[in-house]
Amino acid sequence: AGTTVSGAGNMTVTLTVTDLNGNETECTFTVTKVDQTPPTLVCKNTTVFIGNTGIYALQAADVFNATASSDNCSGALTVTNISPAMVSCAQLNQTIPVTVTVQDGSGNTATCVAQINVQEGIALPTGWNNDNVGNANGTAGHKACSLNGSFTVAATGFSTSSSDVLHFAHRQLCGNGEIIARVESDSGGGWAGVMLRESLLPGSKKVTLKTQLTNNIRREIRSVTNGATTNLNLFRPQHTWLRLVRNGSTFTGYTSTNGTNWSFAFSATISMTGCIYAGVFAESINVNVTTNASFDN
Repeated sequence: AGTTVSGAGNMTVTLTVTDLNGNETECTFTVTKVDQTPPTLVCKNTTVFIGNTGIYALQAADVFNATASSDNCSGALTVTNISPAMVSCAQLNQTIPVTVTVQDGSGNTATCVAQINVQEGIALPTGWNNDNVGNANGTAGHKACSLNGSFTVAATGFSTSSSDVLHFAHRQLCGNGEIIARVESDSGGGWAGVMLRESLLPGSKKVTLKTQLTNNIRREIRSVTNGATTNLNLFRPQHTWLRLVRNGSTFTGYTSTNGTNWSFAFSATISMTGCIYAGVFAESINVNVTTNASFDN
C-alpha cells in the first residue's frame, strides 16, 4: 500500500507488514514533507507616473502579477524585494528593468524582471488646486521633472470688464504674502499671469499682472465685487517675471527680466477678506481658441 502526502508538514503513518504465514506486525512513524520548490512568477510590464515630489516608489501591484503566478503548494505569494525600489526624473521616458523577489508560504524564493516605463505625471503639488473662473473649460497641471517645476494652465472663452473667464491654479493665502512666477510660454494669443483674488466667482475683487509675452504687461484691478476692471498697460520688453505682494489692504506689483532685480509696476488699496487665493492663470481671447500657458520658478 502507498500513502500520498499533499502539502508541506507532518503526517503520522502506520505501516502493517504480513509474512508468508500470515503473521502481521506494524509500526508507526512520522513523515515530513518539505516544500523546496520555488514559485513560478510572472512580472508586469507597466507604466508609472512620477508625481510632484519627483520620485515614484514602486508598489508590488506595479511590478508583480499575482494572478498569473503559481506555486506547487497552497499559500500566499509575498513580494519581499523590489530593486530598484523607486524611479525618479533621471529615468523619465525610459523603460527600466526592475527585479522582483517573491517568497512562497514555505520560504522558497524566486525572481522575475518587470519592465517599467517611466512617465511624468501632471498632479498639482500638495496644497494647490485648480478651478475654472467662469466658463473657461480649462485644465492645469504640474511637471515635477522640469528644471524649475513647470505649471501648465489652459483656458478658452474670454473675460469682460466685470466678469472673468479664465482657468486658475491656486493655493490659499491668509494674511500677508506674495506670488512670484516666470511666464515660460503662452500660445493661442491669450494671456498668462499671476493673480490675487478674493473668491473664485467671475466678479470677484482681484489684482493681476498678465502678459502675452509681447512688450506689453497689463495690470488689472477690480476693487468692487462685480464692478468694472481698471487696466494699466506697461511697456516692458523681456519682463517675463511677475510678482504680486499683499500687505494688509495694500497690493503692490513688480516685474523683472531675471527674478532678481524688480521694477515697480503699481500699488493699490483694496479691501479683501483675510484669506484669499494666490496663483497663476491662463485667459483666452476667443471662445474657439485655447490659450496654453506655462510657468516656472
